[in-house]
Amino acid sequence: MQSHPRGKTIAIPLSRHSRQACHRALMWLNLQPSPVPAQPFNSRTRSQVFFTCRQAINRLWFLGQLCSPISLSAYELVLEAIVQSTWDISLYKETLAAHNKLALANNLPLLTANKDWINSTQDEINHTLARLENNLKHNTTNCIKDGIRSSYQALGAHYRKVGDVGSAHRVFSKAREHATTALHAAELSLASLNLALDAENFKLAQSHAAKAQGALDTLIGTLELKAAKTKTSGSTSTVGIDSRDPTEKDIQRLLDYE
Repeated sequence: MQSHPRGKTIAIPLSRHSRQACHRALMWLNLQPSPVPAQPFNSRTRSQVFFTCRQAINRLWFLGQLCSPISLSAYELVLEAIVQSTWDISLYKETLAAHNKLALANNLPLLTANKDWINSTQDEINHTLARLENNLKHNTTNCIKDGIRSSYQALGAHYRKVGDVGSAHRVFSKAREHATTALHAAELSLASLNLALDAENFKLAQSHAAKAQGALDTLIGTLELKAAKTKTSGSTSTVGIDSRDPTEKDIQRLLDYE
């Protein structure tokens, strides 16, 4: 199948090759194809299309580009998902332009931009970013390691919601440098895994999945070790609850692994 970069090709003519692509996509959704350019998605389709926020948007974008009979409805669902679940203004504008270009070519009504959402979202982005950066600066100045990690983690989640995948991945990597437990390592690896899936970078996703599994195995092993020691001694362990984990070196090795 020929590759169609986002924003470059909105829809392709229903040639034999294109029709086969549409049929495969619709079979994946368990739907029947229709020649109507603006075929609406019913409730059954919605429940099958919406997976998680960014992955659902990516799948709908694919249908919008390659399956003309449902392109307009797919783009409309993308716009709805963006407004409800993200702060990705640039993707909203890109999707709106793709929808209207196709609608104009088919003499169908155009959609207008939701300026209220755009303006309010931009204000919220600026306010949230300033607050998160201030928290990070405060924790860094006071050398609060756990606070630094949580601040980086919150900042990464913010960048992901805005759609800045590169900044989000860089910040999550910074957060991993300040993880002190296997739980933190697993949590951040899962966050990076979701980010890699958002970007459809499956090689990177596989790497983060392995790291998350390793961190979870370490955490489980630590809990089993503590439980065994408690059972052997017959009493509560004398080790302080905030003392270093006995597998700290293994955790650090996991965090340093790329």
